[in-house]
Amino acid sequence: MNSATIKYLLSQSALYGLLARCFRPPENGWWDTIVNLSREIPKEWQGNVQRLLTQGPPPPDVYMALFGTAGACHDCETAFLTGLPTEGTLADVAGFYQAFSFPIASRKGNPPDHIATQLEFISFMFAKEAKAIFQEDKEARKICLTAREKFVREHLSQWVPLFANSLAEHATNAFYTQAATLLTEAVKEENT
Repeated sequence: MNSATIKYLLSQSALYGLLARCFRPPENGWWDTIVNLSREIPKEWQGNVQRLLTQGPPPPDVYMALFGTAGACHDCETAFLTGLPTEGTLADVAGFYQAFSFPIASRKGNPPDHIATQLEFISFMFAKEAKAIFQEDKEARKICLTAREKFVREHLSQWVPLFANSLAEHATNAFYTQAATLLTEAVKEENT
């Protein structure tokens, strides 16, 4: 068992968990969860996350203005697919979730292609890979790694840059622009 690798994978899980929380509606305990997860992220991301935390929690109305029903920014992958059928994308995303027993039902009613749900899935996959290493299951580890890389390549890397550009254009709160920057950098690194 490689404890350094397990620790790294769990810290990456914390990073993606933190990013997922950034794009969920601010609810009771929301900010505390973000702060707690920030203590678990990889060292190389701590400066970027600290810049995010110094923005402080945005007011709930800012979230609604950006992402609410009539919000300025779309927060689902299918909103960024121009000219492509959305059903296939939703089915593909849901297929990933089902294949790895990702508990989609607990995602507060968001569609499977919601940015926070997709980021929580990546967090889940990092943790699942760490568990496979702990259990010395090389095949499970390889399956988790391959699936995570494929999901990032085929989904997040396809629309996160567009999502981040939309946030940069419409966000009036520095928290969301900083979160979008951090998200873009994390997805870019994961896709290399």
